[in-house]
Amino acid sequence: QRLSPREREVLRLLATGRTATDVGRTLGISAHTVRRHAANLAAKLGLHGRVALARYAIEQDLVRDEG
Repeated sequence: QRLSPREREVLRLLATGRTATDVGRTLGISAHTVRRHAANLAAKLGLHGRVALARYAIEQDLVRDEG
């Protein structure tokens, strides 16, 4: 499935272990909107749960080493 730039950014940030609140602050959106993006991503990709989303992000090379 093709992900929008916003979906990729939300997914990347969630996969780094940030909370919905942290992601929301970073992107200037509410935590509720972040959770809605995550739910939409899971449905779009046929995945269940945050761990599966994080695994997908890593496999798709969406997570960068920022250390």
